Amino acid sequence: MLASRGKKGLFTHTEEVVAARLDVAIIVMHGLNGEDGTLQGLLELANIPYSSTGVAGSSIGMDKIMMKQFFRGASLPVLPGTWYTRTAYRERPESVFEDVEKELGYPVFVKPANLGSSIGVSPAANREELKEALDLAFEYDRRVLVEKGLDHPIELNCSVLGYDEEVEASPIEMPVISANHMLDFYEKYLRSGSTKGMAGLSRILPAPIGEAQTREMQELSKRIFRLLDCKGVVRIDYMYDKDSDKVYITEINTIPGSLAFYLWEAAGVRYTQLIDRMVDYARKAWDDRNERNYAYTSDILSSVTLGSKGSKGSKGSKWAGAKR
Repeated sequence: MLASRGKKGLFTHTEEVVAARLDVAIIVMHGLNGEDGTLQGLLELANIPYSSTGVAGSSIGMDKIMMKQFFRGASLPVLPGTWYTRTAYRERPESVFEDVEKELGYPVFVKPANLGSSIGVSPAANREELKEALDLAFEYDRRVLVEKGLDHPIELNCSVLGYDEEVEASPIEMPVISANHMLDFYEKYLRSGSTKGMAGLSRILPAPIGEAQTREMQELSKRIFRLLDCKGVVRIDYMYDKDSDKVYITEINTIPGSLAFYLWEAAGVRYTQLIDRMVDYARKAWDDRNERNYAYTSDILSSVTLGSKGSKGSKGSKWAGAKR
């Protein structure tokens, strides 16, 4: 990184000096402009190694609407859902209510498309609650996802660590939440006076779901990691429906709170080891990126004549050659 330093004197100018050398950027920002691919794009342009998932995976992982469509297109298990823009809701609110009731029924969960920490997310069990939930969600984003709700689902989380072909899944956790059956911002940060987010929650680790279900979720988590070409550490959140014995993907957090260190500690990976591995993966990805060939030699313009009166140009030369 460069910084400007002024020189003393009437006719002197500032000079640029090296203020710091960045070996690897460890990204621990959440939400817009940190987890959505924008910061990753800046670091790509600066050719600086960084620890998180790349631009495309970060963008899809941040946008709940795109993410859901991506998972559905990959034949991965997601709950039914639909989405709306702020403009459509303001112009035709009754139409939106009727559409939700027809397509999904109640209960539903209403979520801003691009926010973290469950901010602006709320459940709705009737039209009045749906209106309140949509009004709230549209304060945070111009696009909102409405997702089919489950009766008393069990939340399960799995972290994945790695890069390229080296991918490892953590043990599965089951957060213990209060009677509102929703892991919202209050549950994560306010209920117990904690500011630690997911790391400060009570949990059952490993989750009591059996070995077969655990292995299935770990393999599914690794598949999601590879599909989005993730890097470093991520956390994938699920809903488990006991009645149907089915697991549904809720979302992927490409920069999980507390870097999901508590899940990796349960796997025998200390926090310092986790950071070391993230640094190693960042450097490997940087090496791979710089191995690309950005140049391509072509003679496509070799027959073009510029500024010559009566020249037929490249198209004329092509047809002249074809006739011969």
